[in-house]
Amino acid sequence: MSEALAVNLRRLRKVRKLTQAELAKRAGISRNAFRSIETGDSKPRKSTFYSIAKALDVSVFDLVRDIPAVGNMRFRTSRKPTSWEKAEREQISVEVALWLLDYNSIEEITGERRPYDFKGIQFDRNDPVESAYTARAILMLDDEDYIRDFSSLIQWAGIKLLLIDSRLKGFNGLSVGSDGAGPAVIVNAGDRIPVEDQIFAAAHELGHLLMHPESYDSSIIEENDDQKKEAATFANYLLMPILQFDNKWRECRGMDWVDSVLHIKRLFSVSYKAVLDRLVAESLADSDIHRAFISAYNNRYDGRLVFREESEAYPARSVEPSSMDKTDFFENRLARLVMNALDNHEITMSRAAEILGITANEVRRRVWERYSFDSDG
Repeated sequence: MSEALAVNLRRLRKVRKLTQAELAKRAGISRNAFRSIETGDSKPRKSTFYSIAKALDVSVFDLVRDIPAVGNMRFRTSRKPTSWEKAEREQISVEVALWLLDYNSIEEITGERRPYDFKGIQFDRNDPVESAYTARAILMLDDEDYIRDFSSLIQWAGIKLLLIDSRLKGFNGLSVGSDGAGPAVIVNAGDRIPVEDQIFAAAHELGHLLMHPESYDSSIIEENDDQKKEAATFANYLLMPILQFDNKWRECRGMDWVDSVLHIKRLFSVSYKAVLDRLVAESLADSDIHRAFISAYNNRYDGRLVFREESEAYPARSVEPSSMDKTDFFENRLARLVMNALDNHEITMSRAAEILGITANEVRRRVWERYSFDSDG
């Protein structure tokens, strides 16, 4: 327990940007006493356990629990992280590991594990456009199909989806390989990130899962720029197939070009940036189109779009004109499995609350509301 306590304490303290002295003061103990606990040299009394947990706003169990390892997680960085960023990355990894443990457990309990539709299929990383079309075919999408519910689509394909809220700079998503606890896609769904970017991040991670299976090695932490570009191209063509995009762009002929971009983005559930990237890729515009669009949009609609390099885009709030809503991209499968298990008395109310990360009262409310709706029918 001492080792797990020390590791968890150190991570949680750094995530909350507290020094040992600051946390000790909040917990009502001396700095030396806290330091001894965090280094594993001493075991705290029960009252001290509760004081430290309260100071960190976590449960005592969060302090002492062993964290399962996820060895095939793809969590890359393009630069050396700060102390807080390193702790935040560790915290995200912990959340993902515990979530996967619960998810796989509830699938086993309910007997509702989804087969992985992409298992055993080879994708060519040297041709991400063709790989995108292969993926669309497996997902039973033709060239004229819009993807209206990407979250449900990938979940039905056997890929677990987790939406989290993180202020980690430059972090849009990560994924877990199909060997072991995965496959899974984790997306940063914080309020500062538009839903369109969340959908694209999920498609981007799917590209890594399919084209770069060799990269799921936790010992590799440097981002590979080539793989990043390949996954971005895959995501763009997965969400906007060539034939349908070209047809819709031609149909916009005669419209103001800003309105054409906004119309296309709404049709395909992507960001305006993804539409502009496609125009550049198809040689219909040059790379300056991003700045030109922002200027034209602001002049036309008295808007406040600001051009930012990708590295600057977060944690600054990103603005998406004609934006989508949170209800357009959400995870729903795990909650359904939990409720099914609860209905069949396979798990307790408290266990359901633990898995979903909500209170037992909230679980009761959801059960009652569903019962009320079903009874009305």
